[in-house]
Amino acid sequence: MKKFKILTLMMVFFGFTFILVACGDDDGNQANEPTPTQAPATEAQTGGGDVVTDDTNGALIDWSQFGGETITLWLDEEQDYTHELIARLEELLPNTTIVLESMGLVDGIDQLQLDGPAGLGGDIMLAPHDQIIRGVNQNLLLPMSPEIVADMEARISPFAVGTVQHNGMTFGIPLTVETVALFYNRTMLADAGLEPATTFEELIDQAAYFDDHVIRWAPADAYQSIFFLNAFGFELFGPNHDNGDLINFDTPPVVRGLEFFRRVQEVVPVPAGDLEWSFTHEEFVVGNLPYFISGPWSISGAIEGSNAHGFEFGVSLLPTIEGNRPISFSGNNIVVGNSFTDYPDLVRAIMAFMASDEGMGLLYTYRNSIPALIDASVVPGLSDDPFALGIVAQGNYAMPMPPIPELDHFWTPAAEMFEMVWNGVQTPEEAAAHAEERFHQLRSGLE
Repeated sequence: MKKFKILTLMMVFFGFTFILVACGDDDGNQANEPTPTQAPATEAQTGGGDVVTDDTNGALIDWSQFGGETITLWLDEEQDYTHELIARLEELLPNTTIVLESMGLVDGIDQLQLDGPAGLGGDIMLAPHDQIIRGVNQNLLLPMSPEIVADMEARISPFAVGTVQHNGMTFGIPLTVETVALFYNRTMLADAGLEPATTFEELIDQAAYFDDHVIRWAPADAYQSIFFLNAFGFELFGPNHDNGDLINFDTPPVVRGLEFFRRVQEVVPVPAGDLEWSFTHEEFVVGNLPYFISGPWSISGAIEGSNAHGFEFGVSLLPTIEGNRPISFSGNNIVVGNSFTDYPDLVRAIMAFMASDEGMGLLYTYRNSIPALIDASVVPGLSDDPFALGIVAQGNYAMPMPPIPELDHFWTPAAEMFEMVWNGVQTPEEAAAHAEERFHQLRSGLE
């Protein structure tokens, strides 16, 4: 385990330290970031207007200055959070039209590349932090005003803030932090006379009690499975995770991680293609699965399922692997504005509200998301939530997805590598070497 990785993530989850104590228990060289040119929204560089926020709940925004605008939100229309947010915005902005266009978290920046310059893009959207640099490079994102930046730096985790700051400017506001952890069915385990596994070796041994239904996750999803490699010291993009030349797939730590990954597969004899999140999540929430690897996005479904099907569950650290603490990926979800918007001041005001204590409370209440706040006690109920605390605990052993352009070329080779090993098509050595080659082909534009 690399000490710097733990220190980095302690910064990411710094806002939750008090909780743990209280509970007691595609191409481009990253070396030189581009200097953004003038954004299409000409007020963007200075902040424009007089949007003001305080450091608690955005109450000092002068909403009366707005009216007659049409603001398009690119958000997931299937989430209760989206509709609660819109309802609150309509109360604050009775003379503004709020339009919802459904957009997935990972799709907004890509779509904005096409629609933004044509004036067709959404005004506000969410994006994972590793995509922010791509939006900055292409001048797609609205810079924040000095007032919003000051409020953000006072309230939001310092590392999360760092993911939206480039070349002295700030593009977006971090809302949430997330990583994967181990969900376990306490009732199933107790009925079998078992305690929740704290090591993967224990978990593998427990498979004898549950046939091929001991654990589920999406093994070909590199976001979920990278901890197998990190447990043996994988250095993605080098020791500081910032060198796009050093993918480091074809290295001993990756081979060792894939060997253990394959060992887990032996007690889960199901093809990787049949282990997508939607299927594995459903197995857990109906009470048919002892263990499940997922993130905070699965908590609400698990609560509903446990109530409906009469079982108890918990969320804990990922089990150790050969005595090593697995290091998972973590990410921040960021609210960003379209630099081509006709209403930059209003866009910033809405973004500030989404990141206010009230806005963060909506995220926690309706999505079980963990706010990226220094002091999370301002969100009612969070410090008493055992499921959120399980995610927070793993967050102290997680590494942020590197926010460099080369990460775009990581996902496909990594997914192929995990899938080929899981399905027995390639040996760990073959898969690691092939992934290394594929990454460099993708990065050089040969595919």
